[in-house]
Amino acid sequence: MKKQYCGTTGTVENCQVGVFLSYVSAKGHTLLDRELYLPKEWIDDAECCREAVIPEVIAFRTKCELARQMIGTLVGSRDSLLGKRNKLDHSGAKAEELT
Repeated sequence: MKKQYCGTTGTVENCQVGVFLSYVSAKGHTLLDRELYLPKEWIDDAECCREAVIPEVIAFRTKCELARQMIGTLVGSRDSLLGKRNKLDHSGAKAEELT
């Protein structure tokens, strides 16, 4: 593990950063998905990745890219379950545009 910015403490230190997708309503909340954020310098260090058992197929993705991927997966799952591919979601974006 190498140092990176930690939003909880507001400093640079050894920490893990996660990107989370949750649903919140007046009746409650639930966690829908999560991804571990891996900084580019971690992904670029093949030896470190081997030691941490990070598969070689894992590419660097920004936190925003991780969030878009989770939303795209969620929208795609919903569309598959409902049989409504290519329909607009509540934001007005097609499922394909979110992935």
